[in-house]
Amino acid sequence: MVPHAGLVIPAEIDPSRLSEEFFGLARNIDWFADHLYDFRDVLNNDHLTFPYCSLILEANRDPAVIEDSVPLKDVFGRAIYREGDEPARSDRACLSDRYLVPFHRDIGDKIASGCCFLFEGHSTITARGVGDDQIDVMNYQRSRDGGDIVRFSPDIYVEIYAEELQKRLAGVRVTVNSSEYGGVYGSICADHSVDSMVGVGRRAPAILQETNQRLYLDEDGVPDLVRLNALRVAFAESLCAMYRKAHGVI
Repeated sequence: MVPHAGLVIPAEIDPSRLSEEFFGLARNIDWFADHLYDFRDVLNNDHLTFPYCSLILEANRDPAVIEDSVPLKDVFGRAIYREGDEPARSDRACLSDRYLVPFHRDIGDKIASGCCFLFEGHSTITARGVGDDQIDVMNYQRSRDGGDIVRFSPDIYVEIYAEELQKRLAGVRVTVNSSEYGGVYGSICADHSVDSMVGVGRRAPAILQETNQRLYLDEDGVPDLVRLNALRVAFAESLCAMYRKAHGVI
C-alpha cells in the first residue's frame, strides 16, 4: 500500500493558486514509490495506491484533522499556496471527504476481505535520520499527540523482514525503528494495523518502510530502472520469506 504515490492535483485546485515555490517543495514527495513498491508480478498481492500529490492531500494523516490531511504548509512550514489564494477550510474539508475518506475506507475493506498483512511503503530524501544508503523499517510510531507508542505488529515480523532484506541488498544499510520517522504520526498504520500475528476485523499486522531515494535515483532525480527493480524484487521476496518464517512455513 502506497499512500504517497502520485503527482495528481485534484481538479478543485487551480494550479495557478499554488506557491511559486511549489515545484521546489515537490522535491520532498515520495518519487516513484508506486513503482518501487509494486510487487504484483512477484506476489500477486493487492496494490493500493493514492494518486494525488501528498503536498495537497496527505493520505497518511487522519482525514478528520483537516490542518494535517489537507495542509496549507509542507512539513518544513513552507507555504503550499500563494498568499491569499489558500482554499477555505470548508473547501479543504470537502476535499478530504471526497478523496481521503474513501481511500481509508478502501484500506479497511481490503483487510476485511481477507488481506492478511499491510505493508506501507515510502521513500525519503536524506532526512530525519535516514542516510544516503539506508532503509529503515518500522513496526511502531508515536501517537498523534507524540505520547504513547502505537505498535503495528509483533517484533518478529519486522526483525525477520530486516534480516531478509539485508541478505539480498549488499551495500544497503537496513535498520529497524532507528530513524526519526518513528516520532512522526502516521494515520494509515495507526488506524488500520493491529499488534497481532493475524488480522482482527478491519485491521491487519503492518510494517512501514522508508527507503532513501538515493538508492534508486541519480543526482538529477531520474530513476535508475535497474536499481529500482532490484530493490523492488528484494522487497517482495523478503516480505514473502518474512511471512512464511513468522508462521513456521519454512
